[in-house]
Amino acid sequence: MRLLKSRLEKWDALNITSQVEEADAILTCQTKSRIVPAKVAVRQTEAQVRLVGRRSQRLIWSTKKSAIWDGKLADEIVGQLKKDRERSVANY
Repeated sequence: MRLLKSRLEKWDALNITSQVEEADAILTCQTKSRIVPAKVAVRQTEAQVRLVGRRSQRLIWSTKKSAIWDGKLADEIVGQLKKDRERSVANY
């Protein structure tokens, strides 16, 4: 979650706050990890990310990604959010 927060802050398209009452939407991230056997055992992390309107509680956006390296996972999640946002703006 820290890596995801860091990547979102670098994007500079969103204001990140830890105060729920200041937020328009709430981002949640649930992760689970497992060890994947290979030449060297690696940890694979799967993340389910949801963005929900704070007042309406309606789902705004979600994605599910997995990666072996947590930094790559955070990059993929933010990349997907950027792509989906651009597509949404273009369709608006």
